[in-house]
Amino acid sequence: MVLERATAIARLPRKAFGALRDLVEASESHSLDAQLDLEQRAISRLAVAPDAMEGLDAFSAKRPPAFTD
Repeated sequence: MVLERATAIARLPRKAFGALRDLVEASESHSLDAQLDLEQRAISRLAVAPDAMEGLDAFSAKRPPAFTD
């Protein structure tokens, strides 16, 4: 079970997973408005990353994504 979870996490796009981790940690010390601003900036930055396009392409093609970042 733990190995399966670790393998699934390892397949995630690293930049997006890192941003998620950073946002969760930041949420403890920010107001809701400040947190939403941080999330908006992260989404805007990650939406143009190659892995975002790969995720969309993989979804459209009904295949597993091959993330590179």
